[in-house]
Amino acid sequence: LDGENPPAIDVVGRLVKLDEEGEPDGNSDPGPLVKLQTVSEWSVEYDELNVVIWVSTTSADYKLLSPAVTYEAVWDRLQRKTALAARAIALLSEQADLTYKQLLRHVIGINTTVPGSLSLRAEEMIEHGAFVLDQLSNTDNVVECRALTGLRDEMRRAAKAAAQSEKDAANRAELNANKRPRREGRTPASFALESESEMAKERKQSPAKSKGKAKGKVSEEPKPAQTAFMYFMKKVRAEMGKDAVAEKSFGDVQRIVSERWKAISAEERACFEDIAAADRERYAFEMERYMEEQAAKESLKGKRRQSNGHTGLLLCEREDGKRAKVEMANGDDGEGRRKEADGPRNLSDAPRFPMEDIIVIQRECAHRKMLVASGRSREEVKESSDCTSTTLPAFVYPPRGAYPASLPPIPALPKPIPLAIGISLSADDVTRLLMLWDLVNTVSSAIKLVPVGMPLQAFANAVGCSGAVDYSLVSQVHCAMLRVIARDYEGGEGWKPWLRMVQDPLLPLLWPKLASQLLELESEDFAETYGPGREQICNMLIDGEWVELSVAKRITLLSWLGEAVANCETVRAHLERAADQLADLQREHQKLTEDETEKEVQLSECRNRLKALENKLSNASQSRGSAAAQARNEAAAAEEKLNLEKMIAEASSLRRQRLDGEQMMDDIFIRTELLGKDRYHQSYMQLGGRPLTSLLLVQAPDGWGQLRGGALLDQLKRALHPDALREGPLLQAMQQRRQLQHSADADDIEAADIASPTSATQPEDDTGNTRSIAPKGVPAFYLRGSDRPATPTTASVSSQNLPRDGNKSDTLLAHQTELRQRLLALSALVNNCNTRVARGEEPSLLQLAAEKLAGVANSDEKMRELRLLRSCMAAQLEQLRMAIFEFEERLHRVDQCWMEHEGLQRDWYAFVRQAMHPFELAAALFVLDANMSGSVRARSWGVERSGHWRHSVLQAVTIALVTEHVIVLDDTCNWDSIEKQLEPRKSAAQSKRASGGGSRFRRRMDLSSFAASAGLPYTILEWREECPHPRGLRARIGNELLNVSPLDNGSWAWASCGNASVDWRGVTANEAKGRRITVWYEEESGDVPYVGVVLAASARDGLTVRFDLMTADGKPELLNITYDDDWLWGIHRVKPINLDRAKSGNPP
Repeated sequence: LDGENPPAIDVVGRLVKLDEEGEPDGNSDPGPLVKLQTVSEWSVEYDELNVVIWVSTTSADYKLLSPAVTYEAVWDRLQRKTALAARAIALLSEQADLTYKQLLRHVIGINTTVPGSLSLRAEEMIEHGAFVLDQLSNTDNVVECRALTGLRDEMRRAAKAAAQSEKDAANRAELNANKRPRREGRTPASFALESESEMAKERKQSPAKSKGKAKGKVSEEPKPAQTAFMYFMKKVRAEMGKDAVAEKSFGDVQRIVSERWKAISAEERACFEDIAAADRERYAFEMERYMEEQAAKESLKGKRRQSNGHTGLLLCEREDGKRAKVEMANGDDGEGRRKEADGPRNLSDAPRFPMEDIIVIQRECAHRKMLVASGRSREEVKESSDCTSTTLPAFVYPPRGAYPASLPPIPALPKPIPLAIGISLSADDVTRLLMLWDLVNTVSSAIKLVPVGMPLQAFANAVGCSGAVDYSLVSQVHCAMLRVIARDYEGGEGWKPWLRMVQDPLLPLLWPKLASQLLELESEDFAETYGPGREQICNMLIDGEWVELSVAKRITLLSWLGEAVANCETVRAHLERAADQLADLQREHQKLTEDETEKEVQLSECRNRLKALENKLSNASQSRGSAAAQARNEAAAAEEKLNLEKMIAEASSLRRQRLDGEQMMDDIFIRTELLGKDRYHQSYMQLGGRPLTSLLLVQAPDGWGQLRGGALLDQLKRALHPDALREGPLLQAMQQRRQLQHSADADDIEAADIASPTSATQPEDDTGNTRSIAPKGVPAFYLRGSDRPATPTTASVSSQNLPRDGNKSDTLLAHQTELRQRLLALSALVNNCNTRVARGEEPSLLQLAAEKLAGVANSDEKMRELRLLRSCMAAQLEQLRMAIFEFEERLHRVDQCWMEHEGLQRDWYAFVRQAMHPFELAAALFVLDANMSGSVRARSWGVERSGHWRHSVLQAVTIALVTEHVIVLDDTCNWDSIEKQLEPRKSAAQSKRASGGGSRFRRRMDLSSFAASAGLPYTILEWREECPHPRGLRARIGNELLNVSPLDNGSWAWASCGNASVDWRGVTANEAKGRRITVWYEEESGDVPYVGVVLAASARDGLTVRFDLMTADGKPELLNITYDDDWLWGIHRVKPINLDRAKSGNPP
């Protein structure tokens, strides 16, 4: 307890009751045996030169009366050094000008002048000098006395003399080190004589002990290795039993062992040879450590011992006897047995690490057998909770110190759980899917992907595409990829039309056609990397929908786009910046960790000093010391308290900076690299950009698996051998990953948080599809399977009751028949309108439209070309329907269509609302073109281009092709000229707006805003950037915010977050409170980040943020942040590339 950081010890004894004077009560019996736990200090009471020792706990003080027999020596030493300090304090308190020699003479003189006192010796003053100095330094008026100075000088002289004595002794030992030690009764080495000596020891025939080791022999030298025959002999003797061995002579026992040795099989002999090889390795390791220790001792003496070049390790090489040396050189051990050929014979043959994984495990097993056979350890214990304790060594090879008394089992590698992603794929396609998922999450912030990062199951569901939710998510991925790829083609010759389509807000409907065009134009090296199939993919995307591709083809297309994304300039710049930022953060994190550790040490020292001052004040108040000393101690304690508060604040600041740096490192998405491989060549990696806390993906020869949960990760860490060639680096990589240091399975906790009463799973619906029960605001088509035809909410009953399998001939025939009837009805309506017009241009266009529609409807060949639209495309069909409505409404507002055909307009509206196939919308667009005024056309739109458009629109059978014709038709309208023509009517329009009528002309609107202004039902899933749960996503439908979580069977679980007029990039107002946020403000030096904490969130005021930056008056700055400001959740130092996200309209 006298050290700088005294440990807490336990004191065991019997309690004795004390009387009022503090002496033992003789009338009371000793109490029970108790343990005083966490004794952290002891004190001495001096009363008339009698020493009383006390120990203190947190609850009481205890007086030590007498020791047990075991502690009499310790107690005597404690009594003597405290009595020595007590006498010195008493003498110097009376006469502070004593010299050291005078003080020593008076201290020893008390032995005779005070009756009953301890008899102290003069040399004890030097022996206990440190304790005496410590006691005198804490006593007032004697701190700088002459006696203390003399005591310090005397202690230094004594230490110097002791060091010189040790050096002289070492020199004498070195002079005699090379002398040959005299052998006392030691016979030449042979295994037979060693066995005879062991048998004699067991029989205890002679009570005399061996004559000991030769002079000069170091007792710490490792025990030599034994041969395979020696280990076999030990086993045979153990099987015979001690009594049977004692009854036989040595020769009989030796003959039995030799006969059995010759009779055993090669497999049994190999087992003993492995044990002997392990023993030789053990001896090599121990001898190497021993030589290093001896060299270190010699270096401390200032001289290096010259090596005699001897490297022999076996016992017979170190003993005399020409016969033993010749036999070992010839490969014979004296009993007609050959020596083992493998295993290290000297230090130069010792194994080097890292070692091949399988070999190191094999040697681990052999080493364990050797430890058991040699009696160093017991047999392996059974698998139990004690075996998994981290205090037990997992591996004993190579030796790392003392051997365990009981060998724990060799930890086995955990078996990965098969990776279930809900879709059937080949091993190569699964690998591509995982790499794509990792790439998408890594660069999601650079390519403006919403949502930013997604779980693996969500990405797999999107690629498998079994519903409208999946198609909506995979559309987000393709659109983000095309946008970032298009930046590298800006300014290229011939790319302007393609770039115009990529930049259009209807890209979620156009991307299949744009991807096919890009694949046709940039097809170099496709076959070499992905094999044949490029033409098939392009044709399918033009003539059909993306969902009609096989899953393998979808992954191939995504992989090709992903490769282009990874090589584009934007992503390369993003990854380079992220890597540089991560390297800077790692360096700062290391520096902060070191500073924090140093500050904790300083805090501990400061607390100890403060505690010592408080104890001194308490003792001084009890002993009524001088007022001046009391005042000095109080001032010192107050100053120490202020210093402690300051250091606590500094430590807290360092800790906050370290935690902020760790969060920034976690938020940086870097392309995942291989962590390493195990002994079976299984690869381990964390994929997905921001890896989950306790999830490892494992690539084995038979496929992919996963290790999820802290228990499996801990088992993996214990099972990896640190000295193996592959497992060693893998273990180091796992230890460096901060996310893998947590044992708690945070993923399961997050998954449990997602569940709510509003999310459940219904076994089957009326069609046999397994689906999730979503909140009321979710449209039904988001819950249907991909094998049903798309049907809008206003479709007829017959279309809703189509059979489940959309590929059967009867289903296709019924669908084609209904389409034929609807097209013929539209043709009849147009023709009826045409008969009421006598002259002019419009009747000829309407007549052309009616004839064309009738011809298409009656064409069996054309009807056979039409494929069923999958139900997963229902949302896209609804968006295309709304885009046509928006275009038609702009034309109608400025009187550029339906001039005299309002009846046809109502029928056209009804036809568009009930459309079930993109071809129907193409026919409706064809009719709309026929009813458009010629004055709305641009001059560049001539007869040839218009004729080509009208011919091709009736060939469009996919959503992407029909959307392209909508955009082209919109571009033909001269909107600028129409706006100028309406300028003279500005005053009339203003008066109309004042009366509530609104303006006639308007620009193009996004679909959700148009639907809201027109009062049309439009419930489309809109993904949000953030989700607080790592295993889910956030989306909006109308004013309802939803948790959308992928399930292993390919479906989704829905949970409502409640109605909210606004969300903050996927985070609700309640979730936003307390979250860290980074806001960028434009200054002269550029965009500067400011970090703060959200205090409140509301739709009216935005986010109320308290920034870490202090104002001039020392208070934190409070500002309101709107949705359109440059900000991100979390802590960021560098503004990510392309943070200025394309605004898709204001938040709902």
